[in-house]
Amino acid sequence: MKNIIGLTGPTGSGKSSFSLVAEQKGFTCIDCDKLSRKVTQSASQCLSKLSDAFGEDIIKDGRLDRKLLAQLAFVSEEKKQLLEDVIFPFIIDEVLKGIQTAQSDNIILDAPTLFESGIDEMCSCVVAVLSPSDIRKKRIIERDSLTEEQAEVRMNAGKPDSFYEERADYIINNNGTQQEFLLQCEQIIQTLTEE
Repeated sequence: MKNIIGLTGPTGSGKSSFSLVAEQKGFTCIDCDKLSRKVTQSASQCLSKLSDAFGEDIIKDGRLDRKLLAQLAFVSEEKKQLLEDVIFPFIIDEVLKGIQTAQSDNIILDAPTLFESGIDEMCSCVVAVLSPSDIRKKRIIERDSLTEEQAEVRMNAGKPDSFYEERADYIINNNGTQQEFLLQCEQIIQTLTEE
């Protein structure tokens, strides 16, 4: 039986570092951010539905303009919900395929919107990675080449730490050194493989 561990937390918190440690320990990692890119490739059904929902301007030269979509989707809770309603079914289909074809019985399901999409129900437990907002903002700006304002809009569209604290089985606070964080990751992964 597959041991599926949900991994979530706000953008820029350090989830990908946790995934790397898990992969080194033999886990298969399914990255829902990568799946969202896959399902919105040129001429996909998902891209067509996003265009219907947010307008044809989000497609430039046949490709999704992710920054423009983010600007349009993260302006209100209603628009964000519309984005999720369109894209989640396509991502969930890809997640199910990934689980079926995984090389390992231990799987990390890295999903920023794990709870919102309902895929937490596939997981035996959930790990949330949290980090102070100033550190997250710096990471997001560097990682995604955003302005400070764009990073703040993206962060404000996410859930507060309390959302994850109330729902996750394990919390990692990524607020110290990289070495301390990686040690916490290893300890939790060890616990998850022993259960």
